[in-house]
Amino acid sequence: MDRRAIDKYIRFDKASGKFLPDESRRYILPFHAFFDLSDVAGVYALPGSATPAQLVCWKQPYSSINGMDANLGTPLQIKSLLISDSTNYDTADYLVELNELGESRKFMNKPVHVRTIFGTAKYPGTLCEPYMFSSQHQIQMQFTNLSVTGRSVRPYLSGAQYYPWAAQSAKSRDALASVIKRWNMRRGQVWPFWLTTEEPISLAANAEANFEMLPGQDAQFIARFMTAVSTGNFEYSLLEVKTQQSLTNGRATFTNTLGDARLPKRLSKDYVVPAGYRLRLTVKDLSGATNNIYFTIAGKKVYAPLNDSAEAGCDTRALDLTQE
Repeated sequence: MDRRAIDKYIRFDKASGKFLPDESRRYILPFHAFFDLSDVAGVYALPGSATPAQLVCWKQPYSSINGMDANLGTPLQIKSLLISDSTNYDTADYLVELNELGESRKFMNKPVHVRTIFGTAKYPGTLCEPYMFSSQHQIQMQFTNLSVTGRSVRPYLSGAQYYPWAAQSAKSRDALASVIKRWNMRRGQVWPFWLTTEEPISLAANAEANFEMLPGQDAQFIARFMTAVSTGNFEYSLLEVKTQQSLTNGRATFTNTLGDARLPKRLSKDYVVPAGYRLRLTVKDLSGATNNIYFTIAGKKVYAPLNDSAEAGCDTRALDLTQE
């Protein structure tokens, strides 16, 4: 019998002749993080659009016992974004912008519609690249309400909390510390990113217009999911300007080819946009009325030369002890 096939969380201890829990996996816990607000339930009263919204932050604390954390604290590996609304998800109508304050790192080029990146418990908004949220760092969230009506919202970061100091044996602590350090190294080169249009899209009835999507000069962008929220149906085409590569042979309709963060449209193949290149989104209203459109491409940024991007975007399963 191959004992390794029993369960990846259980190991065979030769000294005792017993099956025991793998300590390095016991001290990575499933976790939901509220932002730092006086309300311990993480409830935020979002004012109507006439009132500027207060900035909120998630703060990752530092925790250790006798320095056994190898100066790594308790990082949170963020894997998905969740939100609940005082009305319901389908009527949530506000923009959000996420920034990592400790490293002045942006997760999007412009504010994006909440329903294009945040999901719900049944269908979470999945990050295209897990993000290691280090101890003593902060992620800031800026709301922009598109409705005159205020509401209460609860946004959560969902993922895995690492406790490298909690393992009982030095061997297990070293194993956890090694995984965290490797994830931290990867975070310097790869992180999740959401790309939207540089200007808001508001079309008159039956109008057509072009909009630019600029990933930036500093990194390659690897696109994986496409989502949109709009006030009416529309058709679109997507073109990479420099090489004239098109992702459609004609116009595709919103209702047939795009989802939201809960069920996004997964591209059949990840699409690499080199640093400095830009996408052009052409949209045409099909609703016969004013149409506000929020189009978002979810992916990841890779800060590595293009010929090394395959290595930088390597399979992460070997790094992540929490993955099945």
